[in-house]
Amino acid sequence: MGINKEFLLPNAKQIRHFSFGGKLLDCRESLKEAINNRSDDYLPIQWYTSDPYNAGQAVTLLELSNYSFHMYHQGEGTGYSFTILTSLREEMHYIDIDTIETKTFRIQFEQGKYDALLELLEANKERN
Repeated sequence: MGINKEFLLPNAKQIRHFSFGGKLLDCRESLKEAINNRSDDYLPIQWYTSDPYNAGQAVTLLELSNYSFHMYHQGEGTGYSFTILTSLREEMHYIDIDTIETKTFRIQFEQGKYDALLELLEANKERN
């Protein structure tokens, strides 16, 4: 998948993104470790991050990898918990994301989702 640069505005020569924090690779490795540790079990996998930006990255990675999951945020300062469902049938895809009430956390969360998507698109572009 590429980007049609004919439709970009002047001076937007390359895809740029602003990063709040953690690298996508670190988020991926952490999720991969949690999933691999429970690969033989049909119980849901639990994963946690204290950073809203990393929570956004995780949502993008899980969604694009076809995992069903529920992400919940229990309040200020408690972080973001994921329940990754591995026992659903392959044709079922379930995503539930609790509302993030704090405006700055919600902005960082959405930025993490967006940055992760752009990084994945850039990685895909380099492979082609």
